[in-house]
Amino acid sequence: MSHDVHSTAADQFDFSDASCLQTDPKNTDKYWTPERYDSAVAKMARRICGNCVILDACREYALRAQPEQGIWAGMSPAERALIGGAS
Repeated sequence: MSHDVHSTAADQFDFSDASCLQTDPKNTDKYWTPERYDSAVAKMARRICGNCVILDACREYALRAQPEQGIWAGMSPAERALIGGAS
């Protein structure tokens, strides 16, 4: 068995059941990359994440990959950095 050293965490993660993919596409940028992470739309994104069937796997991905922007597993970039730095 060979491992591709160039593969990323995203290449190995299945997002197909993610709740965020079920949201209205016209709201995608507004929810997942809000202007402010304490805004009402960011809170809506966090609620959607909170009910997601892949939340634990998404959290693991987000903490490992540390995406620079957006809400991932209900966390802002600053929250991910804080938690990721603790592990």
